[in-house]
Amino acid sequence: MRRKTHGEKLDEFMVLAATLNERLDNVRQELKDLKKDLETARSRLWLLVPPPLAALASAGLVALVNYLSRH
Repeated sequence: MRRKTHGEKLDEFMVLAATLNERLDNVRQELKDLKKDLETARSRLWLLVPPPLAALASAGLVALVNYLSRH
């Protein structure tokens, strides 16, 4: 069995490097998509916060008005 020449080894390495580069590009794209999805989820989560806060503030004001009107 003959040994591979440096040129053949280099050709194999270039194919492996191109494959690895393509896979890394795919991973980078997936991470980019995940970050975008995470940002969207966070912004939607913050939409849930104001209604309970408004309800608590309203209940507090009603309780304060009732307390002040009785005394």
